[in-house]
Amino acid sequence: MTSLELIEEALHLPRADRAHLASKLLESLDEDDHEMSDEWLVEIRRRVQEMKSGTTKMIPHEEVMSNVRARLAKNVRRVPPKPHDSNLERRSRRGILVRFCLLRRSRRRTWRPFCHNNPSHPR
Repeated sequence: MTSLELIEEALHLPRADRAHLASKLLESLDEDDHEMSDEWLVEIRRRVQEMKSGTTKMIPHEEVMSNVRARLAKNVRRVPPKPHDSNLERRSRRGILVRFCLLRRSRRRTWRPFCHNNPSHPR
């Protein structure tokens, strides 16, 4: 049976059976991820032993998370405020005015020599 045939057959199963099959297939994919190296197993055993013997100080989850949140809040980069709208409006108006003046100058230069050299042209 090919995988396509198997999929086709599985799609005809009842919903609960398909959910069970899907969860088993997903679990089979995760098995490789759960393998730990010997170093990690030794570290886990050491930490459990320290916890049982009382040689380590246990910190409640809520305290750890509040400390982490406080440290993160202190290091958060603040977004700079946006410039005031009137400044943007003034700058854009000035930019338009400058472009208009430059355009007029460029047109003046092209027409002025022609007008200046042509005495019959009305001024």
